[in-house]
Amino acid sequence: MITSHHHLSHRHSTPPQHTSTPPQHTSTHPTADAELVELARDEAQALTKQLDVLEEQLKVLLLPKDPLDDKNIMLEVCGG
Repeated sequence: MITSHHHLSHRHSTPPQHTSTPPQHTSTHPTADAELVELARDEAQALTKQLDVLEEQLKVLLLPKDPLDDKNIMLEVCGG
């Protein structure tokens, strides 16, 4: 649980990502700039998905433990 919280808090402590297109800079390699923008978008999407997964894991880990979890049960299944 601590590891999940650490990952989640690290994601939230990073500066907010801007979803708008970054300003265009004059460069001698416009294809390199386009590739960097595409890589940044891909990474932002991947990190957003990872953040969603970490949030869900943390929600499950924060659920209170059921005191009956460690007890045995007997289950009878009858046809009919």
